[in-house]
Amino acid sequence: MGGIYRKLEESEAILFASPNYYGNMPGLLKNFIDRMNPYYFSEKMKGKSVGIIGVGGDPGGGKEVARIIERGVGDYGLRVVEAAEFVAGNDPTYSSKDKSTIRKARGLGARIVSSFKQNS
Repeated sequence: MGGIYRKLEESEAILFASPNYYGNMPGLLKNFIDRMNPYYFSEKMKGKSVGIIGVGGDPGGGKEVARIIERGVGDYGLRVVEAAEFVAGNDPTYSSKDKSTIRKARGLGARIVSSFKQNS
């Protein structure tokens, strides 16, 4: 984790993206967020821009997991720019074919970049 901590501290923005696994984030992401615990009482992460993408097969599933991630990272002083939901259906190639999904993802990226430039 030492190398990952350095990368987190050096970053200007962080993007968390996750599928909805039975109403929650996958265990590996939960473990990662738990391992960020050294930042709980630290100022090192305060104000860093964060974007969150929640992906669900049905409408609402992505929003649910994005909300859970947002709550999980909120204690570390990170500033959530946006928590977005993406609906993938049951087709793993859906997002790469859907122009509105691509525009939404690019817009999220632009807002994250804009937010950390404003803080610099």
